[in-house]
Amino acid sequence: MRYLLVGNYGVGNAGDESLREYFLRRYPAVEWQVLSAFPTHSELPRFPAGPTSFLSFRWLRTVHALIRSDGMVFGGGSLFTDAESPHACFVWFMHIFFASVCRRPILLAFQGIGPFTNPFALFAARFAVRRASYISVRDTASAERILPWRKNAEVVQTFDPSIVLLQNKCEYIRAKRVFVLIPRPSSQWTKTVFDNVVKEFHALIAEGAELKIVSMHPQDPRERKLTELLSRTLRAPLHESLVMDEVIRQIAGATCVITERYHGIIAAALCCGIPFVALRLREGDKLDALARMCGCPSETLPTFGNAILRDTDWDALRAGLVSLCEQNVKLVEQGESSLKQALERFARG
Repeated sequence: MRYLLVGNYGVGNAGDESLREYFLRRYPAVEWQVLSAFPTHSELPRFPAGPTSFLSFRWLRTVHALIRSDGMVFGGGSLFTDAESPHACFVWFMHIFFASVCRRPILLAFQGIGPFTNPFALFAARFAVRRASYISVRDTASAERILPWRKNAEVVQTFDPSIVLLQNKCEYIRAKRVFVLIPRPSSQWTKTVFDNVVKEFHALIAEGAELKIVSMHPQDPRERKLTELLSRTLRAPLHESLVMDEVIRQIAGATCVITERYHGIIAAALCCGIPFVALRLREGDKLDALARMCGCPSETLPTFGNAILRDTDWDALRAGLVSLCEQNVKLVEQGESSLKQALERFARG
């Protein structure tokens, strides 16, 4: 079997790289050809989504590989949403377009889909869902969004697959009031918000708590600038983590993780049993949905405050997270079995 593997790979994000590792490790019968934003010698470039990438003509290699493949697999993540960037949906729409032109099956595996505010992003997601030969989603919110688009068609409910690579890697050792902040650059980081966040954490540190900052995408210049500024201003140690194993090492023993990154929640709550505060971009986005599932607080940066860290019963939240991890691992295993059957079916067809 030979499939193209599509995702937000190659940009240096620890969460996305863990998804690529999952597919390469858990499906040994498949000859994966990975499409990357910055391809190595063993990878292929993405399909063009702008004049520069089009005129490079490097994507012709990818067309050739697609024609010789059994199909295209979109491997994990929330690719079809405009919560972070409307342009992202256009990038993935172009991959759906090329697969459709070449008449190759499209498999959306372990996907988070939505929410949407941009009309084109919504159109691109609908087109992808309706064109797909197989779909599994990683959360109930995504399933509810797309079920009306695929009436009488199966949508497999599963979970983020990176959890099966990370489970049992975290030994929880209770530390004295250690809080971990996992930020990311976003439009919410205005000067007013930055000053307020710094003020709230200064108050927390003055009460005897410890704070450290973890960057999960240190190769992004915007994130490096933000995390280094937070580290200097708060006099808190900064840890740059290129892989999820390192993220887990940095958060082990924390009282709480305050995160703007989805895979920061996966590492904290569902692998280490550590409660978290999800710093969502908007209501109903992937962080908000996961926080509701885990029973943990969900805030935006402008509404975040020290009071939630001081007043929440973190021990009570921790008690329910261990069993939740086991439930989600079973969901992933079911989704994995379903995807393997689909891959074999389309390869034979």
